[in-house]
Amino acid sequence: MPSPRTSARSKDENLIPKPAYVAQAVLKSAAAITLCQQMDISQDVCKAFVEIARHSTQAYLDMDSSWRYQDGRALKHHDDYVRRHWPDIDKYENHWPLERITRIILKDRHSYVQKQSLNKARQLSLPRHRSASVAYIGRPPLRSTQASASSSSTYRGPDKSEPSSSSSYRAVRDKSAVPRAIAHAPAQSNMASQVAPSCTTKLSDENDINLVRNFLITCKLPVDRVLPQLLQLGIEDAKALLILATQPYRNMWLDRVLELTPIQFKLLTDGLNTFATRERLKEGL
Repeated sequence: MPSPRTSARSKDENLIPKPAYVAQAVLKSAAAITLCQQMDISQDVCKAFVEIARHSTQAYLDMDSSWRYQDGRALKHHDDYVRRHWPDIDKYENHWPLERITRIILKDRHSYVQKQSLNKARQLSLPRHRSASVAYIGRPPLRSTQASASSSSTYRGPDKSEPSSSSSYRAVRDKSAVPRAIAHAPAQSNMASQVAPSCTTKLSDENDINLVRNFLITCKLPVDRVLPQLLQLGIEDAKALLILATQPYRNMWLDRVLELTPIQFKLLTDGLNTFATRERLKEGL
């Protein structure tokens, strides 16, 4: 009578497609190799099982979330699919550890997209005009405004070194005919060009942050706990919030960078899904 190891190999090698990169990457981990040794099976057979589990994971589970955030009904469909395509799942002692393999697949997927997710997240925190209450990285927000204001020509009045009998326009022009308000207007406009952008930027940033604060209130989240974390990531207005809501692998990245309880994480992700859907309807997409 052939051993379970021999029968499983002869039966499955011709039916299961060649393992893809993800399955091979999973088998590189020490946990998966130890698992094969404990079950007394070859890595080729284990790779074939991993490939079946990977197809089922992509079809039924949320690749952006870890195991603990998966839906119960999706896990049931995942288990049924693997059992249909792997009849020997109950053949070995302690069965084929489908849950453990699935956790390894999700973890490997997380490490595969981690760099891409972090690079896309850095785009959310590009330097912008910010208020003084928010940490700013990069050049000061008013640097370009001040440079343009200083480079523009301003009225400095008549040259004091020029004699009053000069035939130039400044000497002949009756200074008393110029109203005092007009004479001082250039200096006032120069001051306004330096002060007004700062005030406007501050008010605009406060309004944008209020939009994020109202979003957290709608999600029934603790604002003083979650808002500082979002601001640190660069989520300061509705545009950045929409970009975050539509990012691929968003949940996986947020689970890594935010310090939230499971229920808070669930409320935040559900709120982002609702926000993205509502914005798409507004745009008529």
